[in-house]
Amino acid sequence: MRLRLVVLCAASLAVSACGGTKLVRQPPPAPQPERPLAIAADASLAAELGFVIVRNGPGAWAKNGDWDEYLVRLRNVSTSPVQIRSLRLTDYRAEASEPLAARKPLVQASKQVARRYRDAGLTVQAGRGGAGLVAAGVGAGVVGYGAAVAATTSAALGAGGTAGGGAAAAAGGLFLAAPVLVGIGIARMVNNGKVDDRIHARASTLPKDLAPGEDLRLDVFFPTTPSPQRLTVVYTDAQGEHQLDIDTRHALQGLHLALPDAPAP
Repeated sequence: MRLRLVVLCAASLAVSACGGTKLVRQPPPAPQPERPLAIAADASLAAELGFVIVRNGPGAWAKNGDWDEYLVRLRNVSTSPVQIRSLRLTDYRAEASEPLAARKPLVQASKQVARRYRDAGLTVQAGRGGAGLVAAGVGAGVVGYGAAVAATTSAALGAGGTAGGGAAAAAGGLFLAAPVLVGIGIARMVNNGKVDDRIHARASTLPKDLAPGEDLRLDVFFPTTPSPQRLTVVYTDAQGEHQLDIDTRHALQGLHLALPDAPAP
């Protein structure tokens, strides 16, 4: 009976760790470095990349969030109105992505990025690296929730909890776990829904008009993007459409790449 309970607990922990996301009960505020990670300006617009919230990193408000959250500040430095039309992010391999504002598309796109990099012989490791994030004094990510659950499961089984011992009891435990697993699946759906609602609430919508001298703070979500090269702001004014590139190669060098240092291509 005791082993059945252990198996039940272990199965519950393992399933809850696989897939899905969950809101952090008391999320920390996003770090505010003394200076922006990267800046850019032209005759009409000044732009600052304040910080990037990554999976289980500083400022993360969800566990195991497979996306990057960019905190951007824009200012109209001209004497005429401008309209911010869109943003896009270019990664280590010169692939560009657009912001998304829903959990499922973000997770799916992040998985596609990981597969694309794996096919090129590179390993994407969410939350790793980022020279500018480390220099800002806020670290480079934390241990994932899945690893913590694996450690907890191992400790619960103990030294005597081998695969060969108590197979029948383990099977019985799994049968007992079935209703619980269904409940966990429902709970995961609820958690994912709450995370999705939070993304919708936080994500900035475009286009946005900026009067002369006006500031705008944007919160934009991208798929997990390895070692980003530039964040491009597309805007229009009386003269037409323009692009302002924020060079992120130094600030975010090696971000999400399992390399000690990822040089710009």
